[in-house]
Amino acid sequence: MGTLNLDGNKLPYSPEWTTHVGIQYEWELGDLGSLSARGDYSWVDEQFSNAFNRDLSSGVGTGPADYIPSYSLVNARLQWINTGGSWRADLYVKNLADDAILSNSFLTNVNDRTFGTYLAPRTYGLKLVYSF
Repeated sequence: MGTLNLDGNKLPYSPEWTTHVGIQYEWELGDLGSLSARGDYSWVDEQFSNAFNRDLSSGVGTGPADYIPSYSLVNARLQWINTGGSWRADLYVKNLADDAILSNSFLTNVNDRTFGTYLAPRTYGLKLVYSF
Protein backbone atom coordinates (compact mmCIF):
# COMPACT_ATOMS: atom_id res chain seq x y z
CA MET A 1 0.00 0.00 0.00
CA GLY A 2 1.56 3.31 -1.08
CA THR A 3 1.11 6.84 0.08
CA LEU A 4 -1.67 9.06 -1.15
CA ASN A 5 -1.01 12.73 -1.73
CA LEU A 6 -4.01 14.82 -0.69
CA ASP A 7 -2.16 18.11 -1.08
CA GLY A 8 -4.55 20.86 -2.15
CA ASN A 9 -7.68 19.05 -0.99
CA LYS A 10 -10.08 20.82 1.32
CA LEU A 11 -10.47 19.74 4.94
CA PRO A 12 -13.62 17.70 5.61
CA TYR A 13 -16.67 19.70 6.73
CA SER A 14 -14.84 22.98 6.21
CA PRO A 15 -16.86 25.22 3.89
CA GLU A 16 -14.97 28.24 2.60
CA TRP A 17 -17.85 30.57 3.50
CA THR A 18 -20.79 30.54 5.89
CA THR A 19 -23.15 33.34 6.72
CA HIS A 20 -26.00 33.88 9.13
CA VAL A 21 -28.38 36.82 9.30
CA GLY A 22 -31.14 37.22 11.86
CA ILE A 23 -33.74 39.90 12.37
CA GLN A 24 -36.00 40.33 15.36
CA TYR A 25 -38.69 42.78 16.35
CA GLU A 26 -40.34 43.06 19.77
CA TRP A 27 -43.63 44.56 20.91
CA GLU A 28 -44.57 45.36 24.49
CA LEU A 29 -48.14 44.27 25.26
CA GLY A 30 -48.59 46.02 28.60
CA ASP A 31 -50.09 43.67 31.19
CA LEU A 32 -50.05 40.78 28.68
CA GLY A 33 -46.23 40.70 28.44
CA SER A 34 -44.27 40.95 25.21
CA LEU A 35 -44.33 39.49 21.71
CA SER A 36 -41.35 39.05 19.40
CA ALA A 37 -41.01 37.91 15.79
CA ARG A 38 -37.70 36.52 14.51
CA GLY A 39 -36.43 35.32 11.16
CA ASP A 40 -33.06 33.67 10.51
CA TYR A 41 -31.29 32.98 7.23
CA SER A 42 -28.18 30.82 6.97
CA TRP A 43 -26.05 29.94 3.96
CA VAL A 44 -23.28 27.33 3.96
CA ASP A 45 -20.82 26.97 1.08
CA GLU A 46 -20.06 23.66 -0.58
CA GLN A 47 -17.84 21.21 1.29
CA PHE A 48 -16.60 17.64 1.30
CA SER A 49 -17.32 14.92 3.84
CA ASN A 50 -13.76 13.55 3.86
CA ALA A 51 -10.23 14.39 2.79
CA PHE A 52 -10.47 12.56 -0.57
CA ASN A 53 -12.74 15.30 -2.04
CA ARG A 54 -14.42 12.99 -4.59
CA ASP A 55 -17.17 14.60 -6.65
CA LEU A 56 -18.46 12.67 -9.65
CA SER A 57 -20.77 15.52 -10.69
CA SER A 58 -17.78 17.75 -11.50
CA GLY A 59 -15.49 14.97 -12.72
CA VAL A 60 -13.14 15.20 -9.70
CA GLY A 61 -12.04 11.81 -8.43
CA THR A 62 -13.05 8.32 -9.42
CA GLY A 63 -15.12 7.18 -6.45
CA PRO A 64 -18.62 7.87 -5.22
CA ALA A 65 -19.48 11.40 -4.22
CA ASP A 66 -18.08 12.93 -1.02
CA TYR A 67 -19.39 16.30 -2.11
CA ILE A 68 -21.97 18.27 -0.10
CA PRO A 69 -23.42 21.17 -2.14
CA SER A 70 -23.98 24.63 -0.71
CA TYR A 71 -27.35 25.26 0.90
CA SER A 72 -29.47 27.91 2.53
CA LEU A 73 -31.85 27.55 5.45
CA VAL A 74 -34.66 29.81 6.69
CA ASN A 75 -36.21 29.56 10.18
CA ALA A 76 -38.90 31.72 11.79
CA ARG A 77 -40.32 32.14 15.30
CA LEU A 78 -43.09 34.09 17.02
CA GLN A 79 -42.61 34.23 20.82
CA TRP A 80 -44.85 35.48 23.63
CA ILE A 81 -43.57 35.98 27.19
CA ASN A 82 -45.96 36.92 30.01
CA THR A 83 -45.29 39.96 32.22
CA GLY A 84 -43.68 38.01 35.07
CA GLY A 85 -41.58 35.92 32.67
CA SER A 86 -42.85 32.62 34.05
CA TRP A 87 -44.74 31.61 30.87
CA ARG A 88 -43.37 31.50 27.35
CA ALA A 89 -44.97 30.27 24.12
CA ASP A 90 -43.02 29.80 20.89
CA LEU A 91 -44.66 29.22 17.53
CA TYR A 92 -41.84 28.15 15.18
CA VAL A 93 -41.03 26.88 11.69
CA LYS A 94 -37.66 25.35 10.78
CA ASN A 95 -36.53 24.82 7.16
CA LEU A 96 -39.32 27.06 5.96
CA ALA A 97 -38.65 26.32 2.27
CA ASP A 98 -38.86 22.56 2.95
CA ASP A 99 -35.63 21.96 1.00
CA ALA A 100 -33.91 18.57 0.95
CA ILE A 101 -30.52 19.57 2.42
CA LEU A 102 -27.70 17.03 2.33
CA SER A 103 -25.66 17.38 5.53
CA ASN A 104 -23.42 14.32 5.40
CA SER A 105 -22.18 11.93 2.72
CA PHE A 106 -20.18 8.79 3.39
CA LEU A 107 -18.83 5.83 1.45
CA THR A 108 -19.31 2.25 2.62
CA ASN A 109 -17.20 -0.75 1.74
CA VAL A 110 -20.31 -2.63 0.66
CA ASN A 111 -20.46 -2.34 -3.14
CA ASP A 112 -18.81 1.11 -2.93
CA ARG A 113 -22.17 2.70 -2.12
CA THR A 114 -22.52 6.26 -0.94
CA PHE A 115 -25.06 7.10 1.73
CA GLY A 116 -26.06 10.47 3.04
CA THR A 117 -28.03 12.11 5.79
CA TYR A 118 -30.24 15.12 5.41
CA LEU A 119 -31.35 17.94 7.66
CA ALA A 120 -34.94 17.68 8.85
CA PRO A 121 -37.66 18.71 6.40
CA ARG A 122 -39.95 21.61 7.27
CA THR A 123 -40.91 21.23 10.91
CA TYR A 124 -43.22 23.45 12.89
CA GLY A 125 -44.80 23.48 16.26
CA LEU A 126 -45.82 25.21 19.43
CA LYS A 127 -43.55 25.08 22.47
CA LEU A 128 -44.92 26.04 25.90
CA VAL A 129 -42.53 26.68 28.80
CA TYR A 130 -43.28 27.39 32.44
CA SER A 131 -40.39 28.51 34.65
CA PHE A 132 -40.65 28.25 38.42
